[in-house]
Amino acid sequence: MAKIETLRDRISGTTVYPITSSEAVIDPQGRDLETRFAAERSRTDSDLKNYALKQEVADGLATKQDALAVTEDLSLNENVMGLSKKGRLAELIRRWNEAWWLNPRLPKTRFGQYNEQTKFFEGNGVLDITEAQARRILEIGWIVPGYRNAKGYPRTAYGVPTVLPIVGFLDINLNDVLPMGTDLKTVRIVDYYMVNNGADPETSATVVYDSRSFLTYVVYIRDIQGLLDLRSDQAPEHFQGSFVYGNLETLWIKNMIKDIDLHAHRNFSSECVAYMVENAANKSPVTITLHPQAYARITDDIFAMAAEKDITIATISS
Repeated sequence: MAKIETLRDRISGTTVYPITSSEAVIDPQGRDLETRFAAERSRTDSDLKNYALKQEVADGLATKQDALAVTEDLSLNENVMGLSKKGRLAELIRRWNEAWWLNPRLPKTRFGQYNEQTKFFEGNGVLDITEAQARRILEIGWIVPGYRNAKGYPRTAYGVPTVLPIVGFLDINLNDVLPMGTDLKTVRIVDYYMVNNGADPETSATVVYDSRSFLTYVVYIRDIQGLLDLRSDQAPEHFQGSFVYGNLETLWIKNMIKDIDLHAHRNFSSECVAYMVENAANKSPVTITLHPQAYARITDDIFAMAAEKDITIATISS
């Protein structure tokens, strides 16, 4: 009988011949069966050790199901925990109330909240914002034009009546901020530094660097909230190219120094015209052009005040 020789690898010293079948079979990753068997044994041992702990956690969650149902904020489905429908609504309300309160130190900087009585969300004077609209408004987020640099906000504000306040920093550029197609009915513009320094946003103005095309094709806009200071406006005339559609009712302006054309807006407020005239800063003659119906609501007192300030209030032929 021939003697069986043992052959070893010269470098590693591992046995090359004879070899067991489990070591002779190699998988696509280059591992022999012996190595694979060892790995599987290790994993099985680990699973057995952790089984008791996993079962304990699963049993514990199962016992909490009744408590979770009582809270109505969390749900447990096949050991997967998450917010229930009521919990998701509660989280939305929390985010909404926080987002609309610009400075918690100042109650006047709270421009929106959830109304527990009506079950609607409120913002910028709109009192019937739905849950779906509220989620979309928060998704759009803060509109921050920045210093002399504002383009295309909010370009995706379809299907919502308002958005979170447009927060200005120093002189803001309103050129084409609100483009064609949005369904906005009201917006608010506030100055970040004034709000955070404790100023009243209802009486503190945001300085505008460029007002051109601010509302060029915004069909349904009716209310611009917040006071705008136009002393630094670079537009040839205030809001040049704006106000194409005739739904605007309120726009509060101080330090007007150039002409302004509002002839498209039949419902424009005479109070806003009076405020504009009273707080004008023009050093040369300027003209405010109104729709015939808006012009008809201007009182003799407003005309007299305008004449003293070298301001002409005019209209177009109907």
